[in-house]
Amino acid sequence: MQVEDAIKDIELGEDLCISCGACTAVCLPRALTVKPPDWELDLDKERCILCGFCVDACPLQLIKVKF
Repeated sequence: MQVEDAIKDIELGEDLCISCGACTAVCLPRALTVKPPDWELDLDKERCILCGFCVDACPLQLIKVKF
């Protein structure tokens, strides 16, 4: 039997995001940030560890972790 890693990805509904920053408060690796001058949410997928904390933190439910 061969064991393979589960491939996961994070999906962000950027078109509806209001950049409230709620997800950045729970993002331990700081993959999600809101910075000046535009104050828009930025996702660095290289830093993301796919923990899923941001999924519950998003008040608009715009973040999904996909398998």
